Amino acid sequence: MRTRIGPFDLRDADPERVVPLGEALSFLPAVEVDDLGERALANGRALPVRAVRGQLTESRDAIVRVLDEQGRLVAVAESRDGLLRPALVFPRLLPSS
Repeated sequence: MRTRIGPFDLRDADPERVVPLGEALSFLPAVEVDDLGERALANGRALPVRAVRGQLTESRDAIVRVLDEQGRLVAVAESRDGLLRPALVFPRLLPSS
């Protein structure tokens, strides 16, 4: 029987606690975007890898957590061919510009 997956172990299970999504995805590398990058991803647009802050290079393909400047999870994206493409977006209300 499986009792462990990634950083999660059955001994750590607590039915009274819901794990925040950002914590549940903490095994993924993280990159940071500014407000403009967040808006682009929220609208389904890809960003050049060079437009994000983090440990990505244009030659590295990866699935990453995308955080805003305050460290909040805003998306899960795929880095491929020098672009960061949104796979899942967790929109929040953004002030209009």
